[in-house]
Amino acid sequence: MINSIRLPAAALSLLLLGGCSGYSNLVNSMAPEKPEWEIALSDGGKIRRTEDGHECEPGEYTEMALPADPVPVEKPTSLVARLYFIFNTDQLTPESAREAQEVYTNILSRQTGDVIVVGHTDTMGSHSYNDSLSLRRAKKVRENLIDLGLEAERIKVSGMGERELLVETADSVNELRNRRVEINMR
Repeated sequence: MINSIRLPAAALSLLLLGGCSGYSNLVNSMAPEKPEWEIALSDGGKIRRTEDGHECEPGEYTEMALPADPVPVEKPTSLVARLYFIFNTDQLTPESAREAQEVYTNILSRQTGDVIVVGHTDTMGSHSYNDSLSLRRAKKVRENLIDLGLEAERIKVSGMGERELLVETADSVNELRNRRVEINMR
Protein backbone atom coordinates (compact mmCIF):
# COMPACT_ATOMS: atom_id res chain seq x y z
CA MET A 1 0.00 0.00 0.00
CA ILE A 2 1.30 3.45 -0.87
CA ASN A 3 0.57 6.54 1.23
CA SER A 4 0.86 10.04 -0.24
CA ILE A 5 2.30 13.02 1.61
CA ARG A 6 3.17 16.57 0.61
CA LEU A 7 6.72 17.89 1.09
CA PRO A 8 8.20 21.34 0.43
CA ALA A 9 10.23 21.71 -2.76
CA ALA A 10 13.45 21.98 -0.68
CA ALA A 11 12.89 18.50 0.74
CA LEU A 12 12.16 17.20 -2.75
CA SER A 13 15.49 18.52 -4.02
CA LEU A 14 17.22 16.13 -1.60
CA LEU A 15 15.33 13.28 -3.20
CA LEU A 16 16.19 14.21 -6.76
CA LEU A 17 19.79 13.08 -6.37
CA GLY A 18 18.82 9.52 -7.38
CA GLY A 19 17.97 10.26 -10.98
CA CYS A 20 14.78 9.87 -13.02
CA SER A 21 14.31 10.61 -16.68
CA GLY A 22 11.89 13.36 -15.64
CA TYR A 23 14.51 14.93 -13.40
CA SER A 24 15.23 18.01 -15.51
CA ASN A 25 11.55 18.59 -16.22
CA LEU A 26 10.80 18.21 -12.54
CA VAL A 27 13.48 20.68 -11.51
CA ASN A 28 12.65 23.15 -14.27
CA SER A 29 8.95 23.07 -13.47
CA MET A 30 9.49 24.00 -9.79
CA ALA A 31 8.01 27.48 -9.42
CA PRO A 32 6.45 29.64 -6.71
CA GLU A 33 2.98 28.54 -7.82
CA LYS A 34 4.00 24.87 -7.22
CA PRO A 35 5.67 24.92 -3.78
CA GLU A 36 4.95 21.23 -3.03
CA TRP A 37 5.38 17.91 -4.79
CA GLU A 38 3.64 14.63 -4.13
CA ILE A 39 5.89 11.86 -2.91
CA ALA A 40 4.72 8.25 -2.73
CA LEU A 41 5.92 6.24 0.25
CA SER A 42 5.99 2.49 -0.21
CA ASP A 43 6.17 -0.01 2.61
CA GLY A 44 9.47 0.07 4.47
CA GLY A 45 9.84 3.86 4.38
CA LYS A 46 11.40 3.98 0.90
CA ILE A 47 10.68 6.94 -1.37
CA ARG A 48 9.59 6.70 -4.96
CA ARG A 49 9.44 10.07 -6.72
CA THR A 50 6.39 11.01 -8.68
CA GLU A 51 5.76 13.98 -10.92
CA ASP A 52 2.35 15.51 -10.06
CA GLY A 53 1.20 12.10 -8.82
CA HIS A 54 2.59 10.19 -11.83
CA GLU A 55 5.22 7.62 -10.94
CA CYS A 56 8.38 7.28 -13.01
CA GLU A 57 8.60 4.11 -15.06
CA PRO A 58 10.15 1.09 -13.27
CA GLY A 59 13.93 1.30 -13.32
CA GLU A 60 13.86 5.08 -13.88
CA TYR A 61 13.81 6.03 -10.25
CA THR A 62 16.04 5.42 -7.31
CA GLU A 63 14.68 4.46 -3.93
CA MET A 64 16.20 6.24 -0.97
CA ALA A 65 15.51 6.01 2.75
CA LEU A 66 13.81 9.10 4.09
CA PRO A 67 16.19 10.89 6.49
CA ALA A 68 14.87 10.72 10.04
CA ASP A 69 15.88 14.30 10.82
CA PRO A 70 16.97 16.27 7.72
CA VAL A 71 19.72 18.79 8.44
CA PRO A 72 18.86 22.27 7.15
CA VAL A 73 21.36 23.70 4.69
CA GLU A 74 22.84 26.91 6.05
CA LYS A 75 23.68 29.75 3.71
CA PRO A 76 27.21 30.99 4.18
CA THR A 77 27.12 34.22 6.09
CA SER A 78 28.88 37.23 4.76
CA LEU A 79 31.39 39.24 6.73
CA VAL A 80 31.37 43.03 6.92
CA ALA A 81 33.93 44.91 8.99
CA ARG A 82 35.24 48.45 9.34
CA LEU A 83 38.71 49.40 10.48
CA TYR A 84 39.72 53.00 11.19
CA PHE A 85 42.95 54.88 10.49
CA ILE A 86 45.12 57.50 12.13
CA PHE A 87 44.81 60.89 10.42
CA ASN A 88 46.75 61.20 7.13
CA THR A 89 48.28 57.69 7.35
CA ASP A 90 47.71 54.09 6.34
CA GLN A 91 48.20 53.01 9.99
CA LEU A 92 45.25 51.60 11.92
CA THR A 93 44.15 53.26 15.15
CA PRO A 94 45.20 51.22 18.21
CA GLU A 95 41.62 50.04 18.76
CA SER A 96 41.21 48.99 15.10
CA ALA A 97 44.62 47.27 15.16
CA ARG A 98 43.34 45.05 18.00
CA GLU A 99 40.03 44.45 16.21
CA ALA A 100 41.84 43.68 12.95
CA GLN A 101 43.34 40.51 14.41
CA GLU A 102 39.86 39.09 15.03
CA VAL A 103 38.63 40.18 11.59
CA TYR A 104 41.67 38.67 9.85
CA THR A 105 41.31 35.40 11.78
CA ASN A 106 37.65 35.22 10.76
CA ILE A 107 38.55 35.78 7.10
CA LEU A 108 41.35 33.21 7.17
CA SER A 109 39.06 30.59 8.71
CA ARG A 110 36.80 30.67 5.65
CA GLN A 111 37.96 28.37 2.90
CA THR A 112 36.22 30.17 0.04
CA GLY A 113 34.95 33.60 -0.88
CA ASP A 114 36.35 36.81 -2.23
CA VAL A 115 37.44 39.61 0.08
CA ILE A 116 36.68 43.14 -1.05
CA VAL A 117 38.58 45.91 0.71
CA VAL A 118 37.49 49.50 0.03
CA GLY A 119 39.48 52.41 1.42
CA HIS A 120 37.98 55.77 2.40
CA THR A 121 39.15 59.15 3.74
CA ASP A 122 37.72 62.17 5.48
CA THR A 123 37.44 65.51 3.65
CA MET A 124 40.84 66.86 4.66
CA GLY A 125 43.15 67.32 1.65
CA SER A 126 42.54 67.41 -2.09
CA HIS A 127 40.38 64.90 -3.93
CA SER A 128 43.35 63.39 -5.77
CA TYR A 129 45.37 63.06 -2.55
CA ASN A 130 42.42 61.41 -0.78
CA ASP A 131 41.93 58.98 -3.68
CA SER A 132 45.57 57.95 -3.37
CA LEU A 133 45.42 57.71 0.44
CA SER A 134 42.25 55.60 0.41
CA LEU A 135 43.83 53.16 -2.04
CA ARG A 136 46.99 52.96 0.13
CA ARG A 137 44.81 52.06 3.12
CA ALA A 138 43.02 49.30 1.21
CA LYS A 139 46.33 47.94 -0.10
CA LYS A 140 47.78 47.94 3.43
CA VAL A 141 44.93 45.72 4.66
CA ARG A 142 45.40 43.49 1.60
CA GLU A 143 49.12 43.13 2.41
CA ASN A 144 48.28 42.22 6.02
CA LEU A 145 45.92 39.47 4.84
CA ILE A 146 48.46 38.12 2.35
CA ASP A 147 51.18 38.14 5.03
CA LEU A 148 48.85 36.01 7.18
CA GLY A 149 48.39 33.46 4.39
CA LEU A 150 45.31 34.51 2.40
CA GLU A 151 45.67 33.97 -1.34
CA ALA A 152 46.26 37.29 -3.13
CA GLU A 153 43.84 36.45 -5.96
CA ARG A 154 40.96 36.30 -3.45
CA ILE A 155 41.43 39.96 -2.41
CA LYS A 156 40.13 42.92 -4.45
CA VAL A 157 40.95 46.49 -3.41
CA SER A 158 39.72 49.93 -4.36
CA GLY A 159 39.90 53.47 -3.01
CA MET A 160 36.90 55.77 -2.85
CA GLY A 161 38.66 58.81 -1.39
CA GLU A 162 36.05 61.06 0.20
CA ARG A 163 33.22 60.10 -2.20
CA GLU A 164 31.36 57.79 0.22
CA LEU A 165 31.46 59.48 3.60
CA LEU A 166 30.10 57.51 6.53
CA VAL A 167 29.47 60.82 8.33
CA GLU A 168 28.54 63.71 6.08
CA THR A 169 30.81 66.70 6.74
CA ALA A 170 31.86 69.89 5.04
CA ASP A 171 35.21 70.12 3.27
CA SER A 172 38.37 70.07 5.40
CA VAL A 173 36.79 68.27 8.38
CA ASN A 174 38.88 65.75 10.29
CA GLU A 175 36.39 62.90 10.98
CA LEU A 176 37.71 59.57 12.28
CA ARG A 177 34.69 57.52 11.13
CA ASN A 178 35.33 58.53 7.52
CA ARG A 179 38.99 57.39 7.67
CA ARG A 180 38.31 53.70 7.24
CA VAL A 181 38.46 50.57 5.17
CA GLU A 182 35.39 48.45 4.72
CA ILE A 183 36.02 44.73 4.36
CA ASN A 184 33.34 42.59 2.77
CA MET A 185 33.53 38.87 2.30
CA ARG A 186 30.89 36.83 0.54
